[in-house]
Amino acid sequence: MYVSRWAEEKIKKLFDIFPVVVLTGPRQVGKTTTAKIFSEEGAYVNFDDIYVLHSAKIDPKSIIPDSELVVIDEVQRFPEILLVIKEIVDKDANRKFLLTGSSSLLVMKGVSESLAGRAGYVTMYPFTIGEIMKKPPNLPDLLKGEVSDAEPPGFSFSDLLKKGLFPKPFFMDRGWNEWYRMYVTTYVEKEFRMLSNIVDLSSFASFMVMSFHSISSLFNESEIAKEIGVSQPTVHRYSSILTSLNISIKLPVFSKSSGGVKKRVKLYAIDPALVRYTLHLDLTEEWEGKLLENLVFNQLKVQIDIVNGQLFYYRSKNLEVDFLVKKGEILTLFEVKRSGTTLWTLKRLVETRKDLNATAAYIVTIEGKPRELSPGVWEIPFWMI
Repeated sequence: MYVSRWAEEKIKKLFDIFPVVVLTGPRQVGKTTTAKIFSEEGAYVNFDDIYVLHSAKIDPKSIIPDSELVVIDEVQRFPEILLVIKEIVDKDANRKFLLTGSSSLLVMKGVSESLAGRAGYVTMYPFTIGEIMKKPPNLPDLLKGEVSDAEPPGFSFSDLLKKGLFPKPFFMDRGWNEWYRMYVTTYVEKEFRMLSNIVDLSSFASFMVMSFHSISSLFNESEIAKEIGVSQPTVHRYSSILTSLNISIKLPVFSKSSGGVKKRVKLYAIDPALVRYTLHLDLTEEWEGKLLENLVFNQLKVQIDIVNGQLFYYRSKNLEVDFLVKKGEILTLFEVKRSGTTLWTLKRLVETRKDLNATAAYIVTIEGKPRELSPGVWEIPFWMI
């Protein structure tokens, strides 16, 4: 079953500006499926085909079709082709290329330099709930304080914690635990080896488990280093690689003066089900709350890239809010509560909204219908993000 992705519109817009668009993201998020949609209007080359890859190594120009649009899949397997692409687009302004590659592509030496000024970049993530429901992004309306009633999806929060939002397991009827286990061992560890040249993966595996224990919380490299028995610089290196692969994502704190401080980051995973299966979690109320917060982060992160905004968490001496979206001068707050709104939560959010002069504030819960609790402060279910 094909699900149209929001990234498709961004790719089209970037082609109005750049001759090359690079579509990156973690493995198995749907990059190839999206690329093939674009290749219907052009030509398709896949470097996962060993014969194509062999031909490219002998004569790179020979594998590029004479088509106005050329889609090249898994370009990280032969990054030398980028110099050929640069030469082609410099000679012919009508030629366009859509390149796909795993997240590691962007940190490979020389990739950005090869296409400097010629390429726009799009990062693809697992499904959003809106994509599955075949709806446009809802964040633009929420930033304006506009909330409309909507029908719930045909799946629950519990379903998402079983299946996750990676395309393949989302449509599976069973076997999710095995899929996620293979995802870590086959894809994450493979790309980690490629970027780090480390043969012994035991300390990295321990780091990944410990970092996932920190999701939806402040990330402390020193504590993790002490826990798994490695140096803090080693943990920092592991963390940087996992972040470059988009498996974990760091969220900075918002500051009125600087717009964001990179120290004191919170950590989130690319998908809450990946956390559940990696940690073999029993779903306690505490973990359901953390995974719900992670899910809301995932939905906001994709849409932040679409609206060209910024995403933070907010903390002051007395006040704390899970997410703050900044778009220009507009600030919007999102607080996640598994068990619903309490009077204390509402009071705190009203106070924070006033303190920051935020346009709107939302309390995100597991279920229910949208309702305005106070002027500009709404309670909404997670699937409305």
